[in-house]
Amino acid sequence: MTEQENKFKEGDIVRVKGLSGPMMSVQRHTTYGTNLDPEVRCSWFDTNNHLHEGNFNPDTLELRDASSKAPQSNFLYK
Repeated sequence: MTEQENKFKEGDIVRVKGLSGPMMSVQRHTTYGTNLDPEVRCSWFDTNNHLHEGNFNPDTLELRDASSKAPQSNFLYK
């Protein structure tokens, strides 16, 4: 695994750089395409507690500030 892929570990909370979108949980590392470009598989809940998943280039993500409050969802804790 390259340094780029190791930016985030499973369970890290991330978000897309420069956006105020949802906080996402890193699920695993994966690859895409014939060049096997690195991707990070993330999951998140929308405001209606619907689960979403998607793959992101690691360069488009930023680690969430550990000092800020953790995201809350009743669905997560049932």
